[in-house]
Amino acid sequence: WKDKDALNNIIKNLHQSFKQFGTPELLEFLSPYQTPGYTKEKFFEQYQIFEKKMRRYTKMKIAIVNGYTMKSRDKDFLFSTIDDIASLRNTCKELKLNLKLLVDFTDKNKRNKIKKNMNDMVNTLASMRNFIIGIHINEIDSWSTSSQIYYSTDRQRFINTMDYPTVSTFMAGLTTILQDSRSRYLIPNAVKNR
Repeated sequence: WKDKDALNNIIKNLHQSFKQFGTPELLEFLSPYQTPGYTKEKFFEQYQIFEKKMRRYTKMKIAIVNGYTMKSRDKDFLFSTIDDIASLRNTCKELKLNLKLLVDFTDKNKRNKIKKNMNDMVNTLASMRNFIIGIHINEIDSWSTSSQIYYSTDRQRFINTMDYPTVSTFMAGLTTILQDSRSRYLIPNAVKNR
């Protein structure tokens, strides 16, 4: 992505792949790494070219994954925090881009920036439901810093006025984010027998 030759190569390879194997429903790519000479503005310049070249695939959705992977040691992504995601959505609206978001909640190394402030994350993501097309939700049990992922012993929102246990901020937020009639992708860790 960071230079035109690489971008043209990617586009050419994707066209060949789609011609040979068919067009996918979803094309997902990871947020690019931050480098001193590569800004968000440059990303959007390159992405606009990419989206124009992909227009013939009308049924294919294109999504970016917020920057987190298990193997991303000491690398910062352009879109990794909640503020980055809000900025991404606003820019996509301004430029009238079809780019969507895949939210990656996975956090084995305790470095996923998206979950630093749970309430802020929930409120921001719930306000942009239409922008979210899928979720990576594997291995949330490994969030050792957030021990109460599924339920809460604090006084928080109740499922019902009856004697049901309270729901954690994360689970209440997840249900709020997914509370509409849109279909979304839940992305697995690995696919066997491709």
